[in-house]
Amino acid sequence: MTRKQTTIIITFAVVVLVGVVIGLMVKKNALPGVTENSGGVYTATSSLSGSQGAQVQPTFTNTVPQNTQPTAPASAVNANSSGGAKILTFNISISKTGANPGNINVKIGNSVRILITSVDGDYDWGVPYLSYYQFVKKGGTETVAFNATLAGTYSIECRDHCPTGTKTYGNLIVIP
Repeated sequence: MTRKQTTIIITFAVVVLVGVVIGLMVKKNALPGVTENSGGVYTATSSLSGSQGAQVQPTFTNTVPQNTQPTAPASAVNANSSGGAKILTFNISISKTGANPGNINVKIGNSVRILITSVDGDYDWGVPYLSYYQFVKKGGTETVAFNATLAGTYSIECRDHCPTGTKTYGNLIVIP
């Protein structure tokens, strides 16, 4: 076997090995016990500490509570000249006692901008189903923005960095 052939075989083996290692790492870091129940509700059946059977708030459900009314935003601007869709801005303050307001209700089709202010610690706050997270330092204000395109109830939470050591929850409800 020539030196060039040996180099090609070794390079191929290294690439395959790296692919296997990355695949195992991704699988290991996947959320265990996340299932889709009836009605499109996604739930985790184990807590982050590993204890089995602990129920956590669903990340998303495609249901909207009856008679849900939109939350009054801090400001609203028409998104286009024809009216209809709006850019809604909401202010949320987060502290060890939770988020205020804890729930935000918006109509589908609107653009949503949430200004998150941390009162008493550093938080990583977001909407997990939409993969929106924002780290907010104590006394600081950060922004999460998105378009409300899918009706349903989304959990909003302080994910990993919560001063109390426990997650704080709320809901973002997109009304059809």
